[in-house]
Amino acid sequence: MYKKWTVFILFLLGLTSFVMAQEAVLIGQWSTGNESSSLSFSFNDSSAVTIIYQDSSENSSYTGIWYLDESHLYIGLDSGEELFYKVLRLTNNELILADENADELYLARQSYSSNPLNVPASQTEVPTLTQTVPNSSQTTAPTGLIGKWTYHHEEDFLTEEETLYFLPEGRYFVVTSSLVPGYDEEKTQEEGTYSVDGNNLLLTSYCSEQKSLPIRQQGAELILTGKNDYGESADYSYAFEPGSAQTIVSEIAAVDKEREQNNQPYLARTPVGPAQTGSVSVAGLPVDPNPANVKASAQVFTEGELYTYVSSWSYVFDIFGQLQTVNATDIAFNTPKMNTLNYSKGTYRDSSQWYFLPNGRFYAQTDIYGLASSTEPLTPQTTAFWGNYAIEGKRLILEEDVGALSEYYLLDGRRVLSTGGFCYNEVQWATEELERQTQ
Repeated sequence: MYKKWTVFILFLLGLTSFVMAQEAVLIGQWSTGNESSSLSFSFNDSSAVTIIYQDSSENSSYTGIWYLDESHLYIGLDSGEELFYKVLRLTNNELILADENADELYLARQSYSSNPLNVPASQTEVPTLTQTVPNSSQTTAPTGLIGKWTYHHEEDFLTEEETLYFLPEGRYFVVTSSLVPGYDEEKTQEEGTYSVDGNNLLLTSYCSEQKSLPIRQQGAELILTGKNDYGESADYSYAFEPGSAQTIVSEIAAVDKEREQNNQPYLARTPVGPAQTGSVSVAGLPVDPNPANVKASAQVFTEGELYTYVSSWSYVFDIFGQLQTVNATDIAFNTPKMNTLNYSKGTYRDSSQWYFLPNGRFYAQTDIYGLASSTEPLTPQTTAFWGNYAIEGKRLILEEDVGALSEYYLLDGRRVLSTGGFCYNEVQWATEELERQTQ
């Protein structure tokens, strides 16, 4: 059991390589605009950035330095002005940023329409979804959402396709692919449950926030309202695949079977069985105040498991004494904007851990430095609690010692813990994934 806790340290080290890969994706020129104005960003590998804005009355150019981590983009202009953005999406061909007012900026290497769902890179594997070839006996128009609906768009050198899979039991899949010459095809998946509330489609993903999209159906056409590259409201049309209402259940059943087979090795690595008796001590954890509070006859992780999230950015103090986010390993960027003395004290990263012990007890802790309770020394806002748990198939039943009950899900062979809108990765598998991504 203790070996799995030590893997957490390797996971932290692996994040450095992942951030470097994100920076490599950003390098190049990104632009957005319309007939009356345009805005472009040029990022180079020496951390220099050039911003050009043009309209009918202005042609302005700005230079400075840039820094990117997994979730934040910082630009320090030579004029002294600083720009901070949250990175909502970064792929080989699409960059979506949000400023301090939460206004979104859509940028692209090529000008094209983004899909309205803005599916994030999945924390789960993308299943191989077979294409069902319709025949002459499968031409019935849909009577509801059940079936497959595809959005297809081509512009300039980009081909983008998004397919929605709606199942009778309320499950959905979204599979998005995009292809630009010279780049590998990108394929992402979102999965969860859906419902229709009046004229809105509600999508509750296992690993992201719930989406509510205006929806209307016109025969074999499904129209969703989303945003285009410029943040403007736009309609996106999805065509129904004839006969898919009849074939989708068997098609997804085959996918589920394949996934279950692929998950077997991971299930074997996270064994489940009866809880052991007595208290369990783990280095780094506080003493369990109530080890006897367990569920009778509960099935638990017999070797103990750790599920974790760690931010790829780190908090440091700038020269004005304000907290800023930077790459924890980018010492060069630390000067002159950052206080190197404070930086050398250590790296401060937001994190969450769920420790599941073999006696049926769990401990959860979240540390957020952006809400620091003290800055001398920098002390995070910490939330922590104990409780008991039981595993019932893919369901994880938690009861905090204060009495609060929660029901979460263990996905992909227990590699992912879904807490309803957010996912945590089993630490050993997450470390292996980082190693594969950076090879």
